[in-house]
Amino acid sequence: MRDGVEEHDLARALQRALRHLPVVVLHDRLLPDGTLVEHLAIGPGGVTVVARWSAGEPPAVGTQVSAIQALIGELAAVEGALCLDAEETTVARQPLEVGGTIVAGPKAVAALAARDGDLRDYELTALVDFLDAALPPAL
Repeated sequence: MRDGVEEHDLARALQRALRHLPVVVLHDRLLPDGTLVEHLAIGPGGVTVVARWSAGEPPAVGTQVSAIQALIGELAAVEGALCLDAEETTVARQPLEVGGTIVAGPKAVAALAARDGDLRDYELTALVDFLDAALPPAL
């Protein structure tokens, strides 16, 4: 499968897992240094940086988490997740945590993105608007 097709499948899997939850996902955004962030899931518990990982060297999600945290400051917490390409039935039932980043399938990543938190609806909307304006879409 080509990367674009795989990425589209991950985006669709995340959207499906989050469809009834109060989470907004921004896809393919550029950090100020030009680094691509595959997915930003913004929910009541804060921001989740999500990257696809299928094989080889994992993406530098920790660096992206730090960049987003520096951008938004104390507005919300930022977590990182590597979303495995494997079918949900073949992924371990409990997510793994490696260096502060969870490694799991789409459902567990969606659960992290939808975690409980203190952001009220208007704060969530303002955070989504801020990130949407500050991080342009990758073309």
